Amino acid sequence: MEPIYGIDLGTSNCLAAKVTQLFGEIDVECLVDEAGNISFPSIVHFEDEVHSIVGERARELLPVYPDQTVELVKTRMGKTLDVPLKIKGKDVLKSPQEISSILLKHFQNLHGNSIKRAILTVPAYFSDNQKRATLDAGKLAGIEIIEMIEEPSAAIMYHLYNLHKNDSLKEIIGGNTKNFLVFDFGGGTLDLSLIKVELDENGLVKPTVLLNEGDSELGGNNIDFELTKYVIEELSYNYKDDFTNKVLKEYIFYYEHRKFQNEIDPKVKQFIMRLKDRVEDAKKKLSDLQLEKTKILFGDLRYDSIEISREEFEIEILDVYFKSKIIDAFERIKKNIYNKHVIDHVIMVGGTSQIPYFQNLISSQFTELADRIVLSETYDKAIALGAAILGAIKGDIAVPPFGTNRCHGSVSHDIYVTHKTEKHLLIEHGTPYPLEEAKQIKFEIRHALDPGIHLQVKTELQKYNKETETRIIEESMINDVKFYHPFFYTGEEITVELNIDSYGLLSFSAKHNITGEEIEFEAKRLYQLSEEQILQLMKT
Repeated sequence: MEPIYGIDLGTSNCLAAKVTQLFGEIDVECLVDEAGNISFPSIVHFEDEVHSIVGERARELLPVYPDQTVELVKTRMGKTLDVPLKIKGKDVLKSPQEISSILLKHFQNLHGNSIKRAILTVPAYFSDNQKRATLDAGKLAGIEIIEMIEEPSAAIMYHLYNLHKNDSLKEIIGGNTKNFLVFDFGGGTLDLSLIKVELDENGLVKPTVLLNEGDSELGGNNIDFELTKYVIEELSYNYKDDFTNKVLKEYIFYYEHRKFQNEIDPKVKQFIMRLKDRVEDAKKKLSDLQLEKTKILFGDLRYDSIEISREEFEIEILDVYFKSKIIDAFERIKKNIYNKHVIDHVIMVGGTSQIPYFQNLISSQFTELADRIVLSETYDKAIALGAAILGAIKGDIAVPPFGTNRCHGSVSHDIYVTHKTEKHLLIEHGTPYPLEEAKQIKFEIRHALDPGIHLQVKTELQKYNKETETRIIEESMINDVKFYHPFFYTGEEITVELNIDSYGLLSFSAKHNITGEEIEFEAKRLYQLSEEQILQLMKT
């Protein structure tokens, strides 16, 4: 049987892993390409409308050809229909799903077309629309996605496997249940997942997600954007010439819209993209505790370098733009935890979690766990390795210490259904999925001539507004559903069912309560490809 691989389709980098079984011994490892690399940058450069370049070479081309090169595509999945490009002077639209599928196909190019089936990782805070878009990317790539696993869940599975392999699992877990808070701060998202780890009746480890919190729009790429803005503002203030003024003006537009204006001086555009690349390098250097400051150079231009200290980086960028958002996520999860649960250990994964500032911030939030906050040694690989472990389990390989146990996900937001003036909480934040049974809600027919029932399915999240010091409710539409029925009488009822499958995706059905007749419906999903579009793209 073909192995089931684990794929981490990351915002910044992509990597894959698999479980090997030899003479009864099980091991999990990342795939290595011919150059000895375990990952490649999540960047796609289009040579023309059909042919593309992926990875490190695409990253090199990004500053030179920003109009026909795409980075951070994961942040656009399920949030937009198209990514605008200009390829050889022609305006072209590519869907995020198609671009992500090119990243997935690159695995096949690197590894001899060997990846037929895979477990795909997604952030715990991905919405239904984002998950559907990711699943379609797998379909376009010709890879059978057996399941999607939330990234913190994958990380804890590898962490527990590693503890078992190093004979320290019993010391950590003991004979009791322990709760692990996984702090997963990557290139594009922040996830906080509280995961209960217990022993089942057979003495095998069973992890269960209790709660998710986080921010689907907060990641290391935001730091790059903010730090680049800070450097450009410093440059403009120091020189006040035409070029730096143009750079500042164009960058403000790029910063707000994540794209350049149609008509822009190519030299300005290239300068911004090269600078952004250097700023990302400076961010990485300031993550090294041995380095207190670094310089950002401006290439062939006459401008002097700008020196940035770690203290300046933390005060001007991280304190201003990130601290309150992360603390708010901590406060939300602690509010839910301390009513019901305790935290025994904290595990840190994801590239952005390696910045010392965030390690100190976590320590300040959980002072009682000073000796139980672990910075994962495999922070950049744990998610792919954990997904590979789930792939082996799905392929009927009993992986120690889990056997056939695995970590299921949980709903990250409250899910409401609204109908006219009515609002119903249907699925509560923290509910594990797949659901054991569908959630039901009944609606009364108001008038016999009413052509149908119009439902809006939304998630709801409370966030803290630092400026007004108030809580605000953030709504996000999952689906807009219209049920059509034949002539029924006023006062009769229709029962609508919502279910969540193992992918974390919502499905709908409805029936007339008196006759039991199934009712036709139309669901309008946001930012999704139609079946016709998917088939057409698969032909190209």
